[in-house]
Amino acid sequence: MKRFSMPKKALVVSAVLGSVVGLTAAAAGAWGPDRRTFTVASPAPYVTFNSITDNPNYGDERTFYDVKDAKNTNHGGFVDRVKVQDGQELLLRTYVHNNAADNLNGKNFDGPGVAKNTKVRIHLPSAVADTLRSNSYISADNANPGTVHDTVDFYGDNAFKLEYVAGSAVEYTNAVPSGMKLNDSIVTTGAPIGYRQADGNVPGCFEYTAIVTIKVKVKMAPQPNVGVYKTVRETPAEGAPKPVMQKSITSTSGKSLDYVVSAKNLGNQNLTNVYLRDQLPKGVEYIPGSGKKTYGEFKSTPMTEDEMKAFFTGKKNVGTLLPGAEAFITFKAKVVDASKLACGVNNIKNIAVVDTDQTGEYNNNAVVIVNKECKEVPTYNCELFKIKQDVNRTVSVTDFKTTQANGATFKDVVIDWGDNSAKLVTNNAVGKTHQYAADGDYTITATARFTVNGQTKEVSGPQCVQKVSFKSGAPVTPVTTTPTVLPNTGAGDVIAIAALVAVAGTVAHRLVLARRF
Repeated sequence: MKRFSMPKKALVVSAVLGSVVGLTAAAAGAWGPDRRTFTVASPAPYVTFNSITDNPNYGDERTFYDVKDAKNTNHGGFVDRVKVQDGQELLLRTYVHNNAADNLNGKNFDGPGVAKNTKVRIHLPSAVADTLRSNSYISADNANPGTVHDTVDFYGDNAFKLEYVAGSAVEYTNAVPSGMKLNDSIVTTGAPIGYRQADGNVPGCFEYTAIVTIKVKVKMAPQPNVGVYKTVRETPAEGAPKPVMQKSITSTSGKSLDYVVSAKNLGNQNLTNVYLRDQLPKGVEYIPGSGKKTYGEFKSTPMTEDEMKAFFTGKKNVGTLLPGAEAFITFKAKVVDASKLACGVNNIKNIAVVDTDQTGEYNNNAVVIVNKECKEVPTYNCELFKIKQDVNRTVSVTDFKTTQANGATFKDVVIDWGDNSAKLVTNNAVGKTHQYAADGDYTITATARFTVNGQTKEVSGPQCVQKVSFKSGAPVTPVTTTPTVLPNTGAGDVIAIAALVAVAGTVAHRLVLARRF
């Protein structure tokens, strides 16, 4: 094996093996141990297994153990990790390649490149869990390292175990392309393999590659599992086609509805004391005498009013469900009169609940959507407008509020500062400022504008009008109200006000000088 040149015979068996077990590259797995690696162009000078990293049929040989569903007889499909199901049969594959150069085999397979006492051992976990790992080991007395290994991982929705299928161990080689049976000790102490027979002798080079397979069966541990289902449709007219039951429908007031509630045993053990109930919501009313049950010995049997009361307000015992069995309760209800519905979209949700001794509660729901149109008069108003008066004849808006409902939307506000200046139009009045050119009394008016049915409507009012007054040499205050108690303006207040005016005058003087120079 100084260079890769697979003989014609090897090419033929490669095709056979590909059709039987699929020669595809495996994904990287938890292989081991770390060891010296080789290539097709530079094979090993001694016996070592699965250490070539550029195998044209397999890729990196260190990931030599993989799995697929045994029903899949197509080429390929092997993986290092597989999700399992109850009763599934899996095919586990081990790829075996002695990487020693072919010139070390000897004329009669008596050279140092022939592996002696070669075995394959498959470790199958005995645990019961929802994630399991299996290991494959290849060993020989004169190999370096003596044993190499790789893994396959299994996982499921519930706990499971793996059982070896007795008599399923088979080895495929160029000498025996139809396969030769291996000892069942492959899953305990290991089974001898070989090129022409299972004598432990495996020569080096691709021509002597072997494929070893076994089968295992998946058995799920007993698992309680239950499903609850809820669907609805409008009751069809007599003789009319029956609509499909759905999770959500749109209906109108006064319509009759068909409801189905069911519980199904999704596990692999019996479920006892299976209870069903339906929380009938506001918006629909049960039609007396329409309830029916289908489970056990009952086949679309009418339910009594007491049974229906238990179904709606407590819980109805439908008995025991075997694995795969299902219980149904059907009934009719009517969408209430429009006068009992809220304006707009009404989402009428029925919640069905199942409870068993083994599982606890699960729920599901069906929704009926009823749209009630209400012609209500749009309302809109200017509610609040507040102004803060400051020095230098400035004012700022500190608060502005409106209300709108039933289709009316706020558009903007027009502020008239009361001094014949340009009006301010804004949709965010708070923080807006204005400076007056001269002392005087001013009335500031806020006019809120709304969009109503596509038209612009304007609203103001006393609550959205403010007055301010500016007089030189004296403090100024808004004249919106007249206080019943005069404020205390003692000597300290007068001094503070005088100082403020002086500071303002100084600032103004500096601004004038700045403009001049």
